[in-house]
Amino acid sequence: EARENWEKYGNPDGKQSLEVSIGLPDFLLDTSNRNIVLMIYLIIMVGVIPFCVWTYYSDSSKFGEKDVMYDTYSWYHYTLDQHTLIKSLPEVLAG
Repeated sequence: EARENWEKYGNPDGKQSLEVSIGLPDFLLDTSNRNIVLMIYLIIMVGVIPFCVWTYYSDSSKFGEKDVMYDTYSWYHYTLDQHTLIKSLPEVLAG
């Protein structure tokens, strides 16, 4: 029988089932804590992650190409023209 199992399944003990598991802490698997774990999970998935995405998007929407703020582009566009005096360039470059 062992030879038959070896030829058929590649193991002398016969067919071996594969079991995959994930190592989680006991407090996550305890049935008395499942409501708390579910609430924390929902708060993170529905509140924290969307807030982080919104914060990143609202901050990054202030910047244009090469991470230059749109306010800086408008300042240079407003102050630099053909009639800009050289003595006012430090103020323009500081803006």
